[in-house]
Amino acid sequence: MAKDRQKLYYMEETLNLLAKKNAEKIFKKNQESDDKYQRISQMIADFEPEKSFFQVLEGWLFEKRFVKKSGKLDYAGFYEYARISKTTWSHLRIWSEDHTGNQPGKETLLKIVIGLKLTPEESNELMAKASNSLNYYDFRDRVIVACMRNNIYAPEDIYEILEYFSKTENGKGRRFQNIYRCDS
Repeated sequence: MAKDRQKLYYMEETLNLLAKKNAEKIFKKNQESDDKYQRISQMIADFEPEKSFFQVLEGWLFEKRFVKKSGKLDYAGFYEYARISKTTWSHLRIWSEDHTGNQPGKETLLKIVIGLKLTPEESNELMAKASNSLNYYDFRDRVIVACMRNNIYAPEDIYEILEYFSKTENGKGRRFQNIYRCDS
């Protein structure tokens, strides 16, 4: 009986020791896990999100002097100059704030970058915020980039150039929609 007791005692001690080691492993793992989550939480807190499409657009509006005498940005002056409807502008602002509703269309984005007189590189940077870009395989985009590189930004001039090239390109017809003809 004494031997059985002794065996039981050793078994109990072994189980206690194993349980203790296991508890230490679990504690250490939880502590490492907690550290990992703390590090990630800190990184998230330190992370400064990129500016939204509209925040970048507002920066360009300020830089390009679309500012009222009061010092506030002249949104109406810009969207009228760029030939963007008030409704489209409102939808653009709503989408930019919470990404609900329709994403701005390519035509609207092209009107914005032309209205701001951006270079093709600057245009791609802004358009990327709306998950879009100039596409050099698209003939209309190539015409617009050629206008930009030749410092042609007046909507009336670009309208005429797009009209010309939408009807003929070296004698070949290339039909595409003129951005100043669509209702956006």
